[in-house]
Parts: sequence; structure tokens; C-alpha cells
Amino acid sequence: MAHIIDTHCHVGLHKYEPLETLLYHMNRAGVDGAVFIQYMGNSDNSYLVDCLRRHPGRFAAAMIVPPNDDGAAIRTWAAQGIGGLR
Repeated sequence: MAHIIDTHCHVGLHKYEPLETLLYHMNRAGVDGAVFIQYMGNSDNSYLVDCLRRHPGRFAAAMIVPPNDDGAAIRTWAAQGIGGLR
């Protein structure tokens, strides 16, 4: 059976709805997983990491890093489970 994956979701504590709201709607609609896309202007990806850890295997995420990053932030967030870069 095919899995239904939403490939562009935003979650957050301020600008967007929290993970629990997204999960409620996903479960009602039969959506199996989602990819979190960090929103522009926010290079603190810690909430995305927290969401990934609370539901291992159900979500993936794409980070944003500062434009002048030398690669350190990418390595740091990737080591915490974020696999995409925006």
C-alpha cells in the first residue's frame, strides 16, 4: 500500500501551528508522514529537531542556515537529524 506524505509543511511555536495541530489534521486525513520546511528568516532549527525526535520515522525536515555559514551549522543540524537544506 502506498504511503501518503505531505512534502511541504511548516510547524512552529510562533509563526505557524505547533506539531500537535498538524498531527491532528494528518491523522484525520490519513496522511502518513510529512517533511517540515523551515520558514525563511529562522535559522534556529531546534523545534524541528524536537519534532523529529518525538516522532521518529514519521517526519523529515529541511533546515535554514545563515547565508554566511561556513558549513558548521549544516553539520550541527544534520548530526541532529535534519536531512535537507533550504
